[in-house]
Amino acid sequence: MSQISDFVVMNITKETAKVTQAGFGTTLLLGPYTCMPDTVKTYTDPSEMLTDGFLTTDSLYIASLKLMGQELSPEQFKVARKGVATNEQQTITTDADATLGTWTITWNGLTTGAIAYDAATSAIETAIEALAGITSVTVTGTMDAGSSGITIEWDGADASIPFVEIDSVDISGLTGPASVTIATVQNGQAVQTWAEAYAATLAEDSDWTFCIPMLNGSGDSADIAALAALVEASKKLMGVSTDEVKIIEDDDTDTASDLQAAAYDRTFLLYSEDEDNYPIAGWIGGQSPKDPGSITWKFKPITGITADTLTTSEKGYAIAKNCNTYETVAGINMITSEGVVASGEYIDVMRGTDWLEQRMSEDIFTLLANSDQVPFTTPGIAQVGAIVAYWLNRGVEVGLLAEGTIKITLPKLANIPAGEKSIRYLNGITFSATYAGAIHKVGITGKISAA
Repeated sequence: MSQISDFVVMNITKETAKVTQAGFGTTLLLGPYTCMPDTVKTYTDPSEMLTDGFLTTDSLYIASLKLMGQELSPEQFKVARKGVATNEQQTITTDADATLGTWTITWNGLTTGAIAYDAATSAIETAIEALAGITSVTVTGTMDAGSSGITIEWDGADASIPFVEIDSVDISGLTGPASVTIATVQNGQAVQTWAEAYAATLAEDSDWTFCIPMLNGSGDSADIAALAALVEASKKLMGVSTDEVKIIEDDDTDTASDLQAAAYDRTFLLYSEDEDNYPIAGWIGGQSPKDPGSITWKFKPITGITADTLTTSEKGYAIAKNCNTYETVAGINMITSEGVVASGEYIDVMRGTDWLEQRMSEDIFTLLANSDQVPFTTPGIAQVGAIVAYWLNRGVEVGLLAEGTIKITLPKLANIPAGEKSIRYLNGITFSATYAGAIHKVGITGKISAA
């Protein structure tokens, strides 16, 4: 499948004192569920998840409440599945018990032989297992008097396979029931590691920026590290909250130290003793709707999260490992660390750079796609250069780039190698600019004298 990057080669490097590398917008919540077959689904409100069968106690639902419950919240979010070993279960229920006759099931276009109204479960299992593609099922319940339905669970060699839904059930040959309902109780799926789930999600839907895995209380450093490596390669951003005590101790065997040692630019940690409420979701939810590059992630409150009380040493250990902290200062709950990713780079720099690269690439691609042609001439080169200039100036407007620091160089037509002209590749446009940064600390020296 062709992508914009096939036509627009964009490479923006961050020349800062920290480490280099370049999503903004939608947040993806990644975790286990069996209530629906969708690998990824978009929601605009957490209540919609309850309609799909999520429980109020599910980690994904709790995280969604924090994500969407901030003073300023995103317009939408996505939920993606981490597979857990479960068997597909479906129920067939009728409005009344059968007292005579036969019925059939059609699955994946194939129909069973006639099944007697009072058939034993073993007979129903045999009829279903005779269909091509089905190895083993377990059936409970019957259609006869005293029962109004059955439950089918795919198991054995078929366990954990996401089966096609039952097409239909024909009860026209039964005496008693007039209607039938088919429902999926549990969606079958194979167990996945966190890394496998992330990769599968990305293949299904990559239109999101932030990923929040439901690792609270279940993930270890290895899971986070494996995810962080994939996030780095996919140019997304991942946030994880943790109450791992070693992070606030003089110890280098903790998750924060591991991520810092790997110099990951796209994963950021938040230490919080209130991790069960997913404070990372609240932090991301409150900042992601704002223009990339226009904010610092420091000093921000998180609605619904209890701030920690850390000693100077505990906070110092966390910050030295580039792990963010949430505390109370002068009666205000806020992020008291610098708002950084594991490498030490600022989150706003990472997100703003991604935004600039994406928008610039999209507009250049739009120019190429919507024009009869962009001529390989000086005016044609200038058209591309104008887009570069526009978005760099937009970077100044939103506060990402410093005013007066932008320099753009367009190649002269006569200096472009004939080989690049022959393959219609405009190369050699360069620019430089300086990040505007943000004020995180203020020093004032003054003198007041007597009149």
